[in-house]
Amino acid sequence: MAIAVGNLARARENAGLTLADTAAFRALVGATSQGQALKRIHHCGLPRPADRQSYTVEELEALRPFAILFTNPEAGYTKSADAITESFDYADSGRILIDLEVDVPAEIAPDDGEVMSRAENVIGQILDDLAGLCGKDGYLAAVTLALVEGPYRSPLEEGEAQGDYWSALLSLDWGQGVT
Repeated sequence: MAIAVGNLARARENAGLTLADTAAFRALVGATSQGQALKRIHHCGLPRPADRQSYTVEELEALRPFAILFTNPEAGYTKSADAITESFDYADSGRILIDLEVDVPAEIAPDDGEVMSRAENVIGQILDDLAGLCGKDGYLAAVTLALVEGPYRSPLEEGEAQGDYWSALLSLDWGQGVT
């Protein structure tokens, strides 16, 4: 991946480092170090499938659990000026989205309530851990952490093609003036 040099790219990179250092994400992906956790964090999409067209269920299951980080396509980055002071300085802000996708263990697959309960526990722990790291040196200074979609379970009809998984979309708003 290219070296992040601008505020937009650095924010996404720092979001990945922050997520990789949460105990909950490391436990989810079976990582004991930041480096191992980062292997389960993808920026802007998953690696291309072997046939370059569509993933097999085996490829997706090998990639899961994973997180995809991307800049919100609708409100991802803003430069806002302080028009009141003489300096008229610009401040950066933005929104990073995290798409989590996790396989459903076979032993709980028949019980949707248990699947969703476990998913909510994982999401809550990740958000709590993020809150404990955000703003510290080397981590994203997120001012708002949110669950924006999900968790939801994969549709039954996708099972053969994509496997049985749950997914959720989190957002991390950073900087001032985030809308």
